[in-house]
Amino acid sequence: AYDIAMHTAAMAPRFVSRVQVKEEDITAAKAIFEEEAAGKPAEMKEMIVAGKIEAYLKDKVLLEQPFVKNGEQTVKKVIEAISASVGAPIEVVFAERLSV
Repeated sequence: AYDIAMHTAAMAPRFVSRVQVKEEDITAAKAIFEEEAAGKPAEMKEMIVAGKIEAYLKDKVLLEQPFVKNGEQTVKKVIEAISASVGAPIEVVFAERLSV
């Protein structure tokens, strides 16, 4: 729990999992990315926007972020490893970062 709290403080995720991402968040990000990809060919623009949305989600979703102590693993993989070692399922239901 301490490592996940430390990770949350350092990486500031907005969502715990993709399930929590609202359609409005995707739409807002997509509008920004489409603006950035303006002037590119249509088929290329779609791929650019899709790639940027995927990168956005990996950056903002806690379970998909690279773990701050070991960038080769995602937070989800770290939680799965801990869960296997203690022999009980572990699930992050809520995470909040407070700043002053």
